[in-house]
Amino acid sequence: METCRESKKLNIVGSRNAGRLATQESWAPRASASAQANKTSVGNSRYLWRPATQFHTSPQIPRASLADSQAAILSTVPGFKHGREFSTRAVGTSPTNSVPSGAAPYTTSAEDAKSSLKSPIPVFKDLKSMREWRRKAYAENKTVGFVPTLGALHDGHMSLVRYSLERNDLTVISIFVNPWLTPEGDVVQTYRQTPEADLALISSVSVPSPNSGDPPKTVSALFMPTFDVMYPGGVKEELSRQTGSVVEIQGFGSPRDREIRPHYFRGAATQATKLFQAVQPTAAYFGAKDIQQALLIRRVARDLLFGSPSLQNLQIVPTFRDSNGLALASRNAYLTKEELAVAPVFYKALKAAEAAWQAGEGREASVQKAIDLIESTAREVKDKGIDLRVDHFEMHETDAYAVAPSNTHPNDGKPIVLSGAVWFGQTRLVDTILLGDWPSETLL
Repeated sequence: METCRESKKLNIVGSRNAGRLATQESWAPRASASAQANKTSVGNSRYLWRPATQFHTSPQIPRASLADSQAAILSTVPGFKHGREFSTRAVGTSPTNSVPSGAAPYTTSAEDAKSSLKSPIPVFKDLKSMREWRRKAYAENKTVGFVPTLGALHDGHMSLVRYSLERNDLTVISIFVNPWLTPEGDVVQTYRQTPEADLALISSVSVPSPNSGDPPKTVSALFMPTFDVMYPGGVKEELSRQTGSVVEIQGFGSPRDREIRPHYFRGAATQATKLFQAVQPTAAYFGAKDIQQALLIRRVARDLLFGSPSLQNLQIVPTFRDSNGLALASRNAYLTKEELAVAPVFYKALKAAEAAWQAGEGREASVQKAIDLIESTAREVKDKGIDLRVDHFEMHETDAYAVAPSNTHPNDGKPIVLSGAVWFGQTRLVDTILLGDWPSETLL
């Protein structure tokens, strides 16, 4: 994903407190020399990102490893199902909540309606109830932060939620599986839905209120639209047969991207536009792990003159990682215990490419370091029944997510995205490292 040419300085969010920021990811903030000289506040400082010296997992959610905190826990959720279900049947609220009439019992599926799980927060499945809630927030002059997700939530999602809670009066999370976002053969095409676990995790997250004596700030609402709400005209596998309104974006990404994921760019752009129209957020938050999507959405916001949220309020948050460096992702739940043990090599491969680039090696040589490490590891684990394969590693510029020139050098001072994807069987993992200087201001 790329920003516009005028917008090389991206909104990479910095935390208000250094302790919390250290828990967020492989990138730790430092104020620029000019900001330090002027003694500007955190909120107004220019932030650059540098590799952090250590990783931390969420202090609020006990976890011994990804295997037991993600795969094992999700697999024991009552009503846990495999299979892609585009109609989100789950919506609901506690009877004590005062919410619009679109609220109903929150359940895993229609079949489980009799054993419904009540929600402690408002959950909306239609536009009428979502917009009624939003109009009330407007009337009360409250800011609304927004975190869009596919569900199967984890600590990484909650790091985005905490950023929103700290910076907005209200926070909304959406859960909807975009039918256009996955490449052929990806296990996420049968994306598991874990509404009870998602709701429990969402309900557990809070941050201290800025007002002394007030209760902690928590998530204000959950938007879980049905497939018919999001795509009333349906979705066709063949683009030539698609009817209705979609958002197309030209001149973004590489030809290879469009070849392996022909639906991806229009899917990401269309879904983001629809969600923004429904929620009308003041700000929205995206993780750096999926930075191509975040930069794509920023481009759409610039080109289509979005106001809710505005371009400068589409913010990219550092990736949340496990203590071994593996980026937290819903897809990790599809990995076996043995695959999870090997998966941290993915981040090590990205770091090997980064080290080569920092040492002055060119783009191709640096990227090859990552490929070599994955391929050598794949040979080592093949006898254990682990099918590890390289999808791609590459360096991209941020204007149109074009491949960076061969002579790209750290001294150029340009922000560069080092991205990669690997396969474990039918599970495709993605990750990125941000190279160069990435100031936090956005130039419109």
